[in-house]
Amino acid sequence: LQGALTLQATLTVASDQRTKLQALRMAENTLVLLSRVAFDASGAGVFASGQGLENLMQLLAANIEDDETVQRVTSILRSIMAVASPVAAAIIAHPANMSAVVGTLKLYADAQPIVADCAEVMAFTARVTGGDGSGIDREGMRAVSQASVQYPADGRIRNAVAILQRVMSAKF
Repeated sequence: LQGALTLQATLTVASDQRTKLQALRMAENTLVLLSRVAFDASGAGVFASGQGLENLMQLLAANIEDDETVQRVTSILRSIMAVASPVAAAIIAHPANMSAVVGTLKLYADAQPIVADCAEVMAFTARVTGGDGSGIDREGMRAVSQASVQYPADGRIRNAVAILQRVMSAKF
């Protein structure tokens, strides 16, 4: 993951097509492998403490306009956060990271799978860290509430919003 990010960081407008394709393939291969990992709390903690989560967030930011990459990254984030690792939750709860999750939810409001993944990442983070430590602000709550209105039949989004409302009620 770090290698893919390093190569992407060196790309410029003048970079040749071969280098651009190599960077894209490295990132895609890494994401395919990560999507197949069955994380448990220990594995998610090790991945997070080894800079994996920060690298994943950087990859999300660098490829925010590529819906396939965004879908893969948010799905991987969801699978990591679903196992309730305190280390992973603390990293995602960092204001910059949670802002990126909320921003992704808003940017891809018309992409139901991405919205559901982002909503669950928020809910799983809040469940572990509590409302005050979650990094979720009013804007984030509004965005996820809007998602539940936009997708009322999506059980993942409904459940995530229910968790968030319960956990965040003390904060707001």
